Amino acid sequence: MGAVVKGELSSILYAPGYQYDIIRRKRGHVGIAAQANLFDTTGTLSASAQVTGAGVQQAATSRSASLLAPIPVAGPEFRLYLTNSPRLFVEGNIYGMYLFRYGNYYSTAGNLGFSLSKHFSVNAGYTIGSRLNVNTSTSRNGVSLSQEGPLVGAEISF
Repeated sequence: MGAVVKGELSSILYAPGYQYDIIRRKRGHVGIAAQANLFDTTGTLSASAQVTGAGVQQAATSRSASLLAPIPVAGPEFRLYLTNSPRLFVEGNIYGMYLFRYGNYYSTAGNLGFSLSKHFSVNAGYTIGSRLNVNTSTSRNGVSLSQEGPLVGAEISF
Protein backbone atom coordinates (compact mmCIF):
# COMPACT_ATOMS: atom_id res chain seq x y z
CA MET A 1 0.00 0.00 0.00
CA GLY A 2 1.31 3.45 -0.87
CA ALA A 3 3.49 2.43 -3.83
CA VAL A 4 3.60 4.84 -6.77
CA VAL A 5 3.52 3.35 -10.27
CA LYS A 6 3.83 5.15 -13.61
CA GLY A 7 2.20 3.71 -16.73
CA GLU A 8 2.56 4.70 -20.38
CA LEU A 9 0.74 3.37 -23.45
CA SER A 10 1.67 4.30 -27.02
CA SER A 11 -0.36 3.08 -29.98
CA ILE A 12 0.40 3.97 -33.62
CA LEU A 13 -2.08 2.93 -36.31
CA TYR A 14 -1.12 1.91 -39.85
CA ALA A 15 -4.13 1.38 -42.13
CA PRO A 16 -3.58 -0.02 -45.64
CA GLY A 17 -6.86 -0.58 -47.43
CA TYR A 18 -9.06 -0.46 -50.51
CA GLN A 19 -11.96 1.90 -51.25
CA TYR A 20 -14.64 1.42 -53.91
CA ASP A 21 -16.81 4.31 -55.15
CA ILE A 22 -20.51 3.43 -55.29
CA ILE A 23 -21.49 6.94 -56.45
CA ARG A 24 -18.83 9.05 -58.16
CA ARG A 25 -19.26 12.61 -59.36
CA LYS A 26 -16.90 15.43 -60.30
CA ARG A 27 -17.30 17.03 -56.83
CA GLY A 28 -16.76 13.83 -54.83
CA HIS A 29 -17.92 10.32 -54.11
CA VAL A 30 -19.67 8.01 -51.64
CA GLY A 31 -18.23 4.55 -51.29
CA ILE A 32 -17.36 1.61 -49.14
CA ALA A 33 -13.90 0.78 -47.84
CA ALA A 34 -12.09 -2.18 -46.31
CA GLN A 35 -8.77 -1.92 -44.56
CA ALA A 36 -6.48 -3.64 -42.09
CA ASN A 37 -5.91 -1.49 -39.01
CA LEU A 38 -2.47 -2.46 -37.75
CA PHE A 39 -2.06 -1.25 -34.16
CA ASP A 40 1.61 -1.01 -33.15
CA THR A 41 1.19 -0.75 -29.36
CA THR A 42 3.81 -0.46 -26.62
CA GLY A 43 3.08 -0.36 -22.90
CA THR A 44 5.41 0.37 -19.97
CA LEU A 45 4.90 0.18 -16.20
CA SER A 46 7.58 1.42 -13.81
CA ALA A 47 7.92 2.02 -10.09
CA SER A 48 10.65 3.92 -8.26
CA ALA A 49 12.47 2.48 -5.27
CA GLN A 50 10.57 3.49 -2.18
CA VAL A 51 9.56 2.67 1.35
CA THR A 52 5.81 2.32 1.85
CA GLY A 53 3.86 3.55 4.87
CA ALA A 54 4.23 0.14 6.55
CA GLY A 55 8.05 0.41 6.38
CA VAL A 56 8.39 -2.15 3.57
CA GLN A 57 11.21 -1.43 1.12
CA GLN A 58 10.49 -1.88 -2.58
CA ALA A 59 13.16 -1.96 -5.27
CA ALA A 60 12.82 0.03 -8.48
CA THR A 61 11.29 -2.03 -11.27
CA SER A 62 10.14 -1.54 -14.84
CA ARG A 63 8.42 -3.75 -17.40
CA SER A 64 7.40 -3.14 -20.99
CA ALA A 65 5.82 -5.10 -23.80
CA SER A 66 4.78 -4.45 -27.39
CA LEU A 67 2.20 -5.94 -29.71
CA LEU A 68 1.32 -5.57 -33.40
CA ALA A 69 -2.41 -6.32 -33.63
CA PRO A 70 -4.20 -6.43 -37.02
CA ILE A 71 -7.95 -5.72 -37.04
CA PRO A 72 -9.82 -5.87 -40.38
CA VAL A 73 -12.52 -3.20 -40.71
CA ALA A 74 -15.04 -2.08 -43.33
CA GLY A 75 -17.65 0.62 -43.71
CA PRO A 76 -18.98 3.63 -45.62
CA GLU A 77 -16.87 6.65 -46.51
CA PHE A 78 -17.28 9.88 -48.48
CA ARG A 79 -15.21 12.63 -50.10
CA LEU A 80 -16.32 16.12 -51.14
CA TYR A 81 -14.02 18.31 -53.26
CA LEU A 82 -14.19 21.94 -52.10
CA THR A 83 -12.35 23.45 -55.07
CA ASN A 84 -11.64 22.45 -58.67
CA SER A 85 -7.93 23.23 -58.80
CA PRO A 86 -5.98 22.71 -56.59
CA ARG A 87 -8.09 19.80 -55.32
CA LEU A 88 -8.89 20.55 -51.68
CA PHE A 89 -11.28 18.02 -50.13
CA VAL A 90 -12.98 16.89 -46.93
CA GLU A 91 -13.64 13.25 -46.22
CA GLY A 92 -15.08 11.11 -43.49
CA ASN A 93 -15.68 7.47 -42.65
CA ILE A 94 -17.25 5.06 -40.20
CA TYR A 95 -15.49 1.70 -39.99
CA GLY A 96 -16.10 -1.29 -37.76
CA MET A 97 -15.86 -5.01 -37.21
CA TYR A 98 -17.82 -7.37 -35.02
CA LEU A 99 -15.37 -9.77 -33.39
CA PHE A 100 -18.03 -12.40 -32.60
CA ARG A 101 -18.01 -13.49 -28.96
CA TYR A 102 -14.74 -11.59 -28.35
CA GLY A 103 -16.13 -8.05 -28.71
CA ASN A 104 -16.16 -5.33 -31.36
CA TYR A 105 -14.21 -2.44 -32.87
CA TYR A 106 -15.48 0.76 -34.46
CA SER A 107 -13.99 4.10 -35.44
CA THR A 108 -14.87 7.29 -37.24
CA ALA A 109 -12.65 10.06 -38.60
CA GLY A 110 -12.78 13.32 -40.52
CA ASN A 111 -9.98 14.64 -42.75
CA LEU A 112 -9.02 17.67 -44.77
CA GLY A 113 -6.89 16.70 -47.76
CA PHE A 114 -5.03 18.09 -50.73
CA SER A 115 -4.49 16.27 -54.04
CA LEU A 116 -0.92 16.81 -55.20
CA SER A 117 -1.51 14.87 -58.43
CA LYS A 118 -4.13 12.61 -59.97
CA HIS A 119 -2.79 9.61 -58.02
CA PHE A 120 -1.32 11.10 -54.82
CA SER A 121 -2.80 13.16 -51.99
CA VAL A 122 -1.94 14.09 -48.42
CA ASN A 123 -4.42 14.58 -45.59
CA ALA A 124 -4.71 15.51 -41.95
CA GLY A 125 -7.65 15.29 -39.62
CA TYR A 126 -8.98 14.03 -36.36
CA THR A 127 -10.09 10.61 -35.19
CA ILE A 128 -13.38 11.46 -33.56
CA GLY A 129 -13.67 8.13 -31.82
CA SER A 130 -12.10 4.73 -31.88
CA ARG A 131 -13.21 2.02 -29.49
CA LEU A 132 -12.02 -1.56 -29.10
CA ASN A 133 -13.74 -4.01 -26.75
CA VAL A 134 -12.30 -7.50 -26.34
CA ASN A 135 -13.75 -9.93 -23.80
CA THR A 136 -12.96 -13.49 -22.84
CA SER A 137 -15.62 -16.00 -21.87
CA THR A 138 -13.41 -17.95 -19.46
CA SER A 139 -12.38 -15.05 -17.20
CA ARG A 140 -13.10 -11.43 -16.44
CA ASN A 141 -10.00 -10.31 -18.34
CA GLY A 142 -10.41 -8.15 -21.39
CA VAL A 143 -9.45 -4.94 -23.12
CA SER A 144 -11.43 -1.74 -23.47
CA LEU A 145 -9.41 0.85 -25.41
CA SER A 146 -10.74 4.24 -26.54
CA GLN A 147 -8.68 6.57 -28.70
CA GLU A 148 -9.10 10.00 -30.22
CA GLY A 149 -6.69 12.53 -31.62
CA PRO A 150 -4.98 13.97 -34.68
CA LEU A 151 -4.02 11.92 -37.70
CA VAL A 152 -1.95 12.47 -40.82
CA GLY A 153 -1.61 10.38 -43.93
CA ALA A 154 -0.80 9.96 -47.57
CA GLU A 155 -2.98 8.29 -50.17
CA ILE A 156 -2.07 6.59 -53.42
CA SER A 157 -4.94 5.91 -55.82
CA PHE A 158 -4.97 3.99 -59.07
